[in-house]
Amino acid sequence: MMAKTLESELFRRRFDDGVLDLIAGLAIFGIGMGWIFGQVIFAAILPTLLWPFWSVIHKSVVVPRLGDVEFSDTRKAKISAAHIGLLVLGAVSCAFGVLAFALVEGWIESIREVTVPLVLLVPSLVMAVAAIVGYLMIGALRMLVYALVFIASGAVFQLVLPYDPAHSLAVGGAVPMVAGAVMLIRFLRAHPVARGD
Repeated sequence: MMAKTLESELFRRRFDDGVLDLIAGLAIFGIGMGWIFGQVIFAAILPTLLWPFWSVIHKSVVVPRLGDVEFSDTRKAKISAAHIGLLVLGAVSCAFGVLAFALVEGWIESIREVTVPLVLLVPSLVMAVAAIVGYLMIGALRMLVYALVFIASGAVFQLVLPYDPAHSLAVGGAVPMVAGAVMLIRFLRAHPVARGD
């Protein structure tokens, strides 16, 4: 039991540098901004372009300061299951994004008035679910805060700017992006690279 608790704590701390928050937040913020400025293709591919940077930054910034940990097979299985869940969630999010864009642009006019208000809440709700999956995966309570931010921004912007989910994604993504940047700065200050003699 003690070993499992220690491993869970080590796993959670592996993400306390803020890089994951920064990359994910930047990707979601970029989706919202791309949608706002009509760069739908850019918004669609941005998460794919940014995701590899987490591994690169983790290996080049975090590992030299804290070292690396070999986790148990059980933990690795949980990580794999979470990755699969996030991939499925991403595919669903992409499908709803295409549907929402088609509805907003009037490509499916017959059901636009009924479905658009509900469909345009989906992007923020999908991001909220992703944040909850993040919490279940790494145990960081800040992920639940991000989920609440996405739910709140989706609801508020649906009332203020109906037919336009982009702003709720931009605001929702800005929160983990800024939080991740602050965490990363604090991490770098608290853990300078040890210099050899």
